[in-house]
Amino acid sequence: MSDGHSTKRKSKKPSGKHPWVPYREYLQTKWWKTKRKQKLRSVNFKCERCGRLATLIHHKHYRSLWMEKNRDLEALCSRCHNAEHECLVQADAHLRSIMNPANP
Repeated sequence: MSDGHSTKRKSKKPSGKHPWVPYREYLQTKWWKTKRKQKLRSVNFKCERCGRLATLIHHKHYRSLWMEKNRDLEALCSRCHNAEHECLVQADAHLRSIMNPANP
């Protein structure tokens, strides 16, 4: 006997609250893998900074995990992605030195 409701879920986009998962695990989810491919295709697999072959997706911020839109992401080649993260590491170190200056 069927009540007309399918038990199979077809949702493409997660809805409601999402369980916290470590970021590395999040990157292995079907949701992220699909979103990643969509972003790469949307820019024809070209790095948005230098035009080389883009193979990586950079989150501009992490406020939209599970709900990323293309504008929240940046397709990058490995060189530009590494440069971005090196810049972030240097900025973090600089901010730490300002916030916690060594005592003379």
